[in-house]
Amino acid sequence: TSIGADAFNGCTALKGAENKIKGIYELVVNAATVGANAFKGCTNIQYIKFANLEKVEAGLLNTTNITELKFAKVVTFANGVDDATFGNHENTTLFIDPAQAYVANTLKVNNIDPVVFKTIVEEE
Repeated sequence: TSIGADAFNGCTALKGAENKIKGIYELVVNAATVGANAFKGCTNIQYIKFANLEKVEAGLLNTTNITELKFAKVVTFANGVDDATFGNHENTTLFIDPAQAYVANTLKVNNIDPVVFKTIVEEE
């Protein structure tokens, strides 16, 4: 039900299961809580889906190769969450619950500058 802080920090081998149709590897995380920096530096993750996550912690991803990110539920953001939390987000398509606050391709995160993604797609 939870993944601790720094659990996979720097784990470059972690990438998930191959989706041959999309031509990428997909990692599905079912934990409701994921600690700070849990996937930081996991450079082989291309797609990650957080099926039950409710709160994004600082440094959650902070990696470079994610092309698709999905939050299946509406998430809130802990103190310290900034644009680095989402890694190279300018090249990432974000899939979110329709109730999540965003405008165009920009995610509203606490009181920091908005985080701009390549695209944001509503998905239930």
